[in-house]
Amino acid sequence: MNTLHTQNYLQSFRQKKDGTAPVVIRVSLNAKRVEIPTGVSVDPKKWDDTKQRAKGTSIESATANSILESYRAKITNFYNENFMSGGITADDIKNYVTGKRKKTYGILELYDIHMAQAQELVKIGELVRATYVKHRTVRNHFADFIGKDMPVSKVDGNVLNDFHHYLRTKKGISNNTTMKYVYSLGQVLNIADEKNYILKTPMRQYKPKKEKKRPRSLTRDELHRIEELDLSHEKRKSLDVVRDSFIFCCYTGLSYSDIKKLTLDRIEDRDGEKILMYNRKKNQKEAGTVLFDEPLAILNKYAEWREITNTKLVMPVLSNPKSNLKLKTIQEMARISLERINLTFHVSRHTFASAVTLREGLDMSKVSSALGHSSIAQTEQYAELLTDDVIEGMKVLRDRLRQQKQERPSSAKGGGDGV
Repeated sequence: MNTLHTQNYLQSFRQKKDGTAPVVIRVSLNAKRVEIPTGVSVDPKKWDDTKQRAKGTSIESATANSILESYRAKITNFYNENFMSGGITADDIKNYVTGKRKKTYGILELYDIHMAQAQELVKIGELVRATYVKHRTVRNHFADFIGKDMPVSKVDGNVLNDFHHYLRTKKGISNNTTMKYVYSLGQVLNIADEKNYILKTPMRQYKPKKEKKRPRSLTRDELHRIEELDLSHEKRKSLDVVRDSFIFCCYTGLSYSDIKKLTLDRIEDRDGEKILMYNRKKNQKEAGTVLFDEPLAILNKYAEWREITNTKLVMPVLSNPKSNLKLKTIQEMARISLERINLTFHVSRHTFASAVTLREGLDMSKVSSALGHSSIAQTEQYAELLTDDVIEGMKVLRDRLRQQKQERPSSAKGGGDGV
């Protein structure tokens, strides 16, 4: 909480040749204190420490007190105009009063600086372009929301919550994606906090509730139906490429961005097994898995393509939008219900986590390592997909109870003792 205290202080230890001493104004705000020179000098004998002003009614005393009062008024007015933003400091007050006020950045201005730096990181490979695109999207949404740039110090918890509401109601963005967007904006606010453009980041005042979203996975039967589709016809060549890249990821756990850049040198022989090792593009975490027969077959299928194109890439991969569009056609051909699942490329990663590994009894920590998750908590969400065994168990129990009910003798009507 902002707490302002001001005090007129006579620096008697700095007495001048004419016998007077300078008066400064001590400003304390949130345990930080600064001293502001006033240019006023008063004879220590004519200074009232209790009232913090010059004694008497002389012209000198009246002038000194008038100047000091104007400083106090200027400080109070500046404080009252800015304290609601939570971004005012004692140094801000001193800089304002002395005319050395630091530059006030607009939130969009800071965002553009952040975006320019992010773009440079993309060029040297230290930032994924998808992350840059997300930041650009958030910046544009926020610009639409506020209309014109506003001082970063004015962005408080209310603005963040209103932005959340705007994204949900005006833009139709899902709750969890909206949260990601607001947290993306929070990165810029955190930078402002680090550079002391604001007193503290308002992200602490943003407390939305994340909706628990169940990851969707293909069943083993649905996965096999996609594998068995005949896409050998020349007109279906692009569908075949998309199906192969999708299936490769279903059996390896790679994401789209990882399969897109995967090269042969990431596959090594180890004790007679083909081992795939790679750095996840998203978090640069090392991950790896044994290549099963299915991805090995796909690897061999594109050996001629690699030779003709003189590339080390494992296989051709279409753009993500094109892949997702063609997956809709593949889903229809494989007769997979649209009501049950919306087939996108990322479903392959969910399928590896659940249908290919966890459902087959692989230890969760090993699955987490293969997926390149930062924590096992990320992997645990896929365990919630393992409901088939529970359902089957409950069905067996239900049938058993039905059988027991049928075998029980009927109770005599109207008989029995009352209780």
